[in-house]
Amino acid sequence: MHAIITGGAGMVGGSVLRQLLADSRISKVTALSRRSTGLSDPKLTEVLDCDFSVSDSLVPHMQDADILFHCIATYAHTVDKETYEKVSVTYFENVLIALKQVNPDASVVHFSASGANPKENSWYKALNTKGRAEKVLWASTFPRRITFRPAGIVPTRAENIKGISDKLFKMIFRILPMIGTDSDQLATAVVGFALSGGQDGTILKHPDIVRLLSDK
Repeated sequence: MHAIITGGAGMVGGSVLRQLLADSRISKVTALSRRSTGLSDPKLTEVLDCDFSVSDSLVPHMQDADILFHCIATYAHTVDKETYEKVSVTYFENVLIALKQVNPDASVVHFSASGANPKENSWYKALNTKGRAEKVLWASTFPRRITFRPAGIVPTRAENIKGISDKLFKMIFRILPMIGTDSDQLATAVVGFALSGGQDGTILKHPDIVRLLSDK
């Protein structure tokens, strides 16, 4: 099985990528990234400096793709509104357009956020943006579409701890592990579910992710 991953250099994407490389059901992984993942593996092909604002530039790298893990994300408080919209919604639209040209029967797994609001009536505008991205997914015609909405995520690796808020949350997580998952646990649940035949239209929320982990 050939898996495409976007955002493989990020916190969640990096954990998903490692899980894909370790899974015997995956024979090839193509990582479409804006920067290097820093990983080397016989299964892995990295395509760097991808222009996600142009769908045609992505098509050549998606040949024979069976499943997409779209993990591109950014923090709403670190970019302006237009950039957050572009990264969260426009990039996803273009990735799906490219994948549709290559394999309209592929599966799509999308990284969203807890509280994502497709009705776009949240007081927190970033959740409305995440909701719009989900609407892009559900409007597509791929036969199997899955989105996951994790609660708090603790970076598994030190290089993904970006500031005091990450450090603080990690300390709180040690005391109250029920408030979230670490990025490797999240990846284990998501990849395991997606590769084991998770149903179309599934939205994996925090309780679902915890249940999947407890079943292992």
